[in-house]
Amino acid sequence: MEVKDFCNTIGTELTGYKSKMYDIITHVDKLSADDQKRLDPQVGGLKAMIEGIDAKLKELSTVCPADWSQQAETIRREVAELQKKAQNIWDIEHIAGGYVGG
Repeated sequence: MEVKDFCNTIGTELTGYKSKMYDIITHVDKLSADDQKRLDPQVGGLKAMIEGIDAKLKELSTVCPADWSQQAETIRREVAELQKKAQNIWDIEHIAGGYVGG
């Protein structure tokens, strides 16, 4: 895979995860005040993950080095962790399942 293609592909994936996290936050915002308060720590965690994604997207858009071998593995690990955390927040908190955004 070409370096620029890798950067674009990872950027697209990260943007997709960011969108899904915003969808979850939007869903929580529609819940009762009590449920929102109960989910506040998880929403804070999602917002922190979104900030991390934003930082990574900025890095990918400004610096796309010729050798991504070490960074690629780190980014893939971080993406997998983001997926897992977002899914756990969605599942564990019993937010109504089904289609969310997209």
